[in-house]
Amino acid sequence: MTALSTQFIRNRATPEVYNAAKAAGILTAAGLASGASNFGFNVIIARASGAARYGAIGTLVSVVTVAGFLAIAAGYAVARRAATSELSPRDVLVRTTRSLGPWFLCLVPLFIVVKPIADFLHLAGVGPVLMAIGTVAAMLAGSLASGILLGHSRFRLIAALTVGNAFVRLLLGAVLPRILEATDAALLATLIPVALVNALSVLLVMRLPLPARPISAPISASSDDAVGKQLPRESLAGAIGSMALWAVWVAPLVIATHGLARVESGRFAAAQVLASAILLIVAPVTTAFFPTIARHRDRSAALVGVVATAVLAMVCAAALALIGPVFMSRIYGPGFAAPRALLTEFGLSALAVAVATFALWAARARDGRHLRVTVIAIAALALEGVAGGLLHPSADVLAAAPVLTLLAATAASYLIDALRGARNRVQMTAWPEAGLASTGEHPG
Repeated sequence: MTALSTQFIRNRATPEVYNAAKAAGILTAAGLASGASNFGFNVIIARASGAARYGAIGTLVSVVTVAGFLAIAAGYAVARRAATSELSPRDVLVRTTRSLGPWFLCLVPLFIVVKPIADFLHLAGVGPVLMAIGTVAAMLAGSLASGILLGHSRFRLIAALTVGNAFVRLLLGAVLPRILEATDAALLATLIPVALVNALSVLLVMRLPLPARPISAPISASSDDAVGKQLPRESLAGAIGSMALWAVWVAPLVIATHGLARVESGRFAAAQVLASAILLIVAPVTTAFFPTIARHRDRSAALVGVVATAVLAMVCAAALALIGPVFMSRIYGPGFAAPRALLTEFGLSALAVAVATFALWAARARDGRHLRVTVIAIAALALEGVAGGLLHPSADVLAAAPVLTLLAATAASYLIDALRGARNRVQMTAWPEAGLASTGEHPG
């Protein structure tokens, strides 16, 4: 299958698509290093906390990732502007910073519910929740600079920052549990590298030169302002879609943490975190193809990207099913042993979420108005919530919930479209003169 996908990519490769594919290779290598580092971090934290406490840690880290997609959406929206604008990187950063200031107000209500969140997750204090909110704020602040780097195709810098973030987190994960309680150590080890990398990204953007593209005509002040004015709306739309997709992935973990026994939920959390590496490894494909799709509106680039995403995710899912049980029992510890069937279900769910994520950002890179993937994700999340609240599913069912609900919501979406099209055709066939009735005209 990998050989077939490689031939498919070669047959459709324009110079832009080829460069995007090469960048995807660079970023995927960085993603592998980052994924291995993050896996090591989670193993260290799991051993330090034990299965009984790891469920809450895994849930908080995953919820931080959900909220962090707000920052990712802003970063992609900025990348789209940086890729198509002739403004200097410094000017883009200034205008987008002014425009996205109100985003930080969205974090204020979270401080009101800090205590209920801590109680729901059976935490001893509110410190981990506060650090989770701080991590979200740091991600949001740094998304602008990282988006500009992406828009200017600085893939090597992005790869270096990604790997640096992961390795600093791994180092802190090894040191901080010796000083702090395991839950506090895990969240602090997540917050510090995010803040450091974001500060470095801003410094790099300030040193970027003017775009190399020739300016065919002067840009008016109103065009400059448009870089910022349209940003919040586009960021919000992308954030809703991306957060909904990641929430589809995380919702089973939240349900498991609340509904399963503590030790069982800890094993479930460890297996889900291990499967999350698939999403981390595959995500660079979306990052690499986004600027090309935004600049050229190239359908072939989107098609090559989604095929590459699916193939890479399938390879990772197969590896998870084959060697995952060994990792779970020998590296996490005997208390975290998970059956092969559970990891297979997680792998299929990760594949579905990865493909849907690429489809979301490819559509937004082209026109910024595509909503089908967002609607599908929200419908899938609603199905998970109903199933979790009414059926009290087992761990196996929860692991397969993302792929099942996404498939069901996708099928329903296209079925509704087909029914609407059929109804319109029937109406046009039964009443061919309907379009003329309002004007009183009659053929012949």
